[in-house]
Amino acid sequence: MSETTRIAQEEPQTGALLREALLRGGRRAVVTVSSTSMEPTLRAGDRITIDATHPARLRRGDIIVFDSPLAGLVVHRLMWMVPPMGEPRVLYTKGDALPYLDRPVAARGCLGRVIEVERGSRKRRIRRAGTCIDWIGAATGWTARRVLAGMRRSALILRKNG
Repeated sequence: MSETTRIAQEEPQTGALLREALLRGGRRAVVTVSSTSMEPTLRAGDRITIDATHPARLRRGDIIVFDSPLAGLVVHRLMWMVPPMGEPRVLYTKGDALPYLDRPVAARGCLGRVIEVERGSRKRRIRRAGTCIDWIGAATGWTARRVLAGMRRSALILRKNG
């Protein structure tokens, strides 16, 4: 089984209770993440607030919670939906720290989307329009830091040899 961002489940009934609470009219739930597949966005131990959201209201880039037959409750980023407009039937997701997509997930298995992350004493709201941009920005920032580090090394070598 691949690594997925799982929700901490102290008892086997926790997942069932969360599913029931969100699907039967509850608007929000707060749970703890127990994996690292969504780093750096989500880390093990982060507390996330899940908003019950109908699959038709999801957008690419949203961090969603879904029920996987293989892994239980999973928190990953929505990459695309089939069909892309209207009522989706199939969702494709991926953990930010993973190099590959997850198996397709039935849209009816989606319980909601993450709207807030609490790490230590800090709370951060997840912006809908910016989530995908933040994700791309993080990758771009990492690449820029690597390029700058290489340029500094080259300058030191030139100064040393020149």
